[in-house]
Amino acid sequence: MSKGLASRLGPWWGRFGGVTFGTALLGWPGSVGGFVVGVFIDRRLRLRRYAPARWSSGDRTREQRAALVSTFAVAGQVAKADGRVSEREIALARRVMAELSLTGPERRHAIAMFTHGKQPDFPLVSLVRRFRRLCGDDAAAVERFLDVQLRMALADGQPGERQLHVLQAVGASLLISADAIDERLRERSARMGRGRRALAPRVEEAYALLEVRECAGADEIRRAYRRMIGRYHPDRLEGRGETPEAIQQAAARTHEIRAAFDEIRRVRGF
Repeated sequence: MSKGLASRLGPWWGRFGGVTFGTALLGWPGSVGGFVVGVFIDRRLRLRRYAPARWSSGDRTREQRAALVSTFAVAGQVAKADGRVSEREIALARRVMAELSLTGPERRHAIAMFTHGKQPDFPLVSLVRRFRRLCGDDAAAVERFLDVQLRMALADGQPGERQLHVLQAVGASLLISADAIDERLRERSARMGRGRRALAPRVEEAYALLEVRECAGADEIRRAYRRMIGRYHPDRLEGRGETPEAIQQAAARTHEIRAAFDEIRRVRGF
């Protein structure tokens, strides 16, 4: 099959090729068998994009690479499930990268996996099952993976129906019951709620964090917020060659700045 035709057919070319070959060989019974084989081929080809060997690191085990690929790709699917990826969800993905001390090629690969995970033909079940097969004996790895997905679902508040559907599919692929996923989601939501209340700055501190006066207008506050976010953005620090510790501190500072901006918006009503 020509490369151009395969590109136009996208994720369906295995099915197309299977039906075409099967029909030519055995008629309509062959077309049915070719379609079944084509479905399998399409799934395998989609999964190749997320192969652990593609992770940009030579000093991690295959299991560790599989965990990182799965974590960020599935997080992208969770974030996109409700229709759009919000700034909070993007910020959370970056915060997880900082927590895992990902820099340079690994950070760029994590971003790529998060982006790939937003695609409509994302092989969610196949990818999570592979993660379970490679990492299922590592309870800590499974817990970290699942916790990131729960945090992503809760990044904008309570998850919507489609995000819940993705979480249930993830749980089923990990052999975790729907009730257990719901319980973990409630526990995570409660912990995040307590954390947000503890981290929420008083409004006076929020103005100081953004380096603006309390009488500043809404536009001035927004400009100050963007300026401060730009100053501490992890990507910018990485480009300057800062250490992983400095990048992690910058990610925490960015979180404080966002919390300050949210508090001012809540009080001022804009």
